[in-house]
Amino acid sequence: METDRKMGPIQTMRNIIFFLLLFLFLPGTSFAEELPPGEIKGSVLNKTLNGTRVKNLEIILYQYKENKGAEVARTKTDPNGSFLFQGLNRDKRISYYASAKYKEVDYFSEMTHFLEKKELSFDLSVYETTDQDKDIHIKMHHILLETDNNTKDTFAVREIMIVENQGNKTYVGSIEVQPGKKETLRISLPKNAKNMQSMSPMTVNPWDDFSIFTAISPGTKRIMFSYTIKPEGADYKFEKNLYLKTDSFNFIFPENGIQAKSDQLLYKGPTPNSDQGFSYLAGKNMTGESKIVIRLSLPSTDNLFKWVIAGLVMVLVGTGFVLSLVKGRKHRAEKEDGPAQKPSQMTLVEQKQKMLQSMAELDKQHDAGQIDSDKYESRRRVLMEKAVEITKIIKDS
Repeated sequence: METDRKMGPIQTMRNIIFFLLLFLFLPGTSFAEELPPGEIKGSVLNKTLNGTRVKNLEIILYQYKENKGAEVARTKTDPNGSFLFQGLNRDKRISYYASAKYKEVDYFSEMTHFLEKKELSFDLSVYETTDQDKDIHIKMHHILLETDNNTKDTFAVREIMIVENQGNKTYVGSIEVQPGKKETLRISLPKNAKNMQSMSPMTVNPWDDFSIFTAISPGTKRIMFSYTIKPEGADYKFEKNLYLKTDSFNFIFPENGIQAKSDQLLYKGPTPNSDQGFSYLAGKNMTGESKIVIRLSLPSTDNLFKWVIAGLVMVLVGTGFVLSLVKGRKHRAEKEDGPAQKPSQMTLVEQKQKMLQSMAELDKQHDAGQIDSDKYESRRRVLMEKAVEITKIIKDS
């Protein structure tokens, strides 16, 4: 009996330890501290009207987490033009951004996430609209020429334009080229351009150019597209009409076996700080209604050249978004000589998915301590901005 009384407390302790261990190893059990919910607040400002606050405007909040994007909540601005979202998950893997539609134009905020913060705030800028393009010009226009990897007689052409709106209103176009869609940019194509691909909502016209519908807000906007050309013979005229004033124009081509001459552009020789074997023609302060004619003398040998263009573009342009253009996947039509193609929604979805997958890998590296917080923040922000940009394009399409 005495022995039983002595064993009682011991048995009780064993039972306590047993149940603690059982609790620890239960599936899904975690002692990680759960962060209290966060909130995002901000205001909608009409920058055309000197920052006047916009009331009763619907705001949509979105999130990205683990390769998935979703709408989180909706609200409307109060009489002071302010909005508030509460009860938000502060998981560092989640990024948020907001959108609003004003005068039939969609506007988006920058990406943001809580990390160690409990509260986030930002202003969402909107503008009045105009159908006049007097404040629109091309800040930079680059054309890059390369051989098609699949054929020996076809060239892939990639173009990037930085369009600048120097006014204080969003340009929405005046010419309706499709029901409910107005042209904001008309871009020339050389003759016989095939396999047209663009990240912007567009339509190919029957007169060797195409129209873009995207509204152009104050500031700069990048336009990227690609196509193929198939020269017949050793001489080819690459002709390009400029419909807007253009500050800087460059035509980049490989030196190996190709010569390029133009009366409107100056030959600048090898590209600066590049040992990849490229040369370029350049022009500045070109007026609208100009026509660029580039005479190409092509080699007749089967093996024209092999080159890596990414390094060139980074050196020449010095901007990261060009890298994504040059390294982008080459989407070709099933038939080489088929009509110009419209951009594929599936292509944009795949690009967005790739951005989100890269973010997930970056999150894993950060959680494992393989990358410091500053680099993590910077790289994740870039990936998020690209994903959001593609989301905007898909929404406009």
